[in-house]
Amino acid sequence: WSPPMSQLQVLDQQTDEFRKVANSFTDDYYQIIPIERIENETWRIIYEEEKKTIDKCHCSNQTDCVLFYGCLRTTSEAILQRGFDNRIVGITDFTS
Repeated sequence: WSPPMSQLQVLDQQTDEFRKVANSFTDDYYQIIPIERIENETWRIIYEEEKKTIDKCHCSNQTDCVLFYGCLRTTSEAILQRGFDNRIVGITDFTS
């Protein structure tokens, strides 16, 4: 048995999750094409364990944030294969 590979899950525009993300982008110059969530069971388990530790240290369960990362398809595929690289936070790869 091996855990499933990472996958991109396209969010349905009728869901609360889609609307919550879309509503975060209120400027007129944004055009939302799709919103996709990266899913990886192994990363989720690691995240949940680390969150427990952080929540315990801060006596709170409100210690996480949602990350929106606009990127090219090739970048999202690289994240799926290798994970998110913290060195590129704040750097976008929007090109024309």
